[in-house]
Amino acid sequence: MRWIGFILTLFFSTSYAKFDWNRFDKSSLQLGTWLENYAQVRATRSDQVGGFGLTPFISLASEYRLDTKKALIPEMGYVWQQNRADIYKNIFFTRLDFAYKLNESIRARFGSGLFLTTQSGSGGADTLNNANTTATYYIPQERRDNYTQTLDLGLELMQKDISWRAQTYIITPFDPQTRQLTLSLSINFYTDTQELWR
Repeated sequence: MRWIGFILTLFFSTSYAKFDWNRFDKSSLQLGTWLENYAQVRATRSDQVGGFGLTPFISLASEYRLDTKKALIPEMGYVWQQNRADIYKNIFFTRLDFAYKLNESIRARFGSGLFLTTQSGSGGADTLNNANTTATYYIPQERRDNYTQTLDLGLELMQKDISWRAQTYIITPFDPQTRQLTLSLSINFYTDTQELWR
C-alpha cells in the first residue's frame, strides 16, 4: 500500500511515449472542505458522530496528459489548521491520481496519497465525560508527526475552466476493523500550464 503511488507512476509512464514536459497541459487550484473520518468519530456527548463540517483546504495540481481521455495528476495541498481542546493539528499532503474521462463532462479518478499530520499542544490535562464517569486526557507538549498512505477514489464534473469534485481518501481500505474514510468536496479552477511560464 505504501508504494502504490510509485507503482502507478511507473506503470502509466512506461506504457506511453517517453516523458515530455509539454504534456503538462493544465494546472489547477483546488478550494474545498475537508471531512475527516466522516461519520466515524463521536462528536457530541449524546453519541452523535461527526458529519458535514467546514474545514477549508487548498491544493495545487498539474495534469500530465497521456492521451485524449487519460491523465496523471500530481497534487500537493494543505488542510487549514484545526484547534480543539488546545491541540493544534495541521495536515499536508501529496497525491497522485490517474484520471479517466468517461464522457465530455465526467471524469473518474483513482490514486494514492501520502499525508503528514502534525499535532502539538501547550501541555497539561483535561477532564472529560467518559460514559457514566469522567477520564483525564493529556494534552501533548511537543509536536507529533504521523505519516499515512491512502487509497483515493473520486468523481469530477468538468466544465470549461472549472470543475466540481468529490473525493474519498481511505486508510487501510482492506481491513474493516481499522478502515477510516475522509471525504473532500471542492471546486477546481483550471488554466493552461504553458501560460503560467510565459
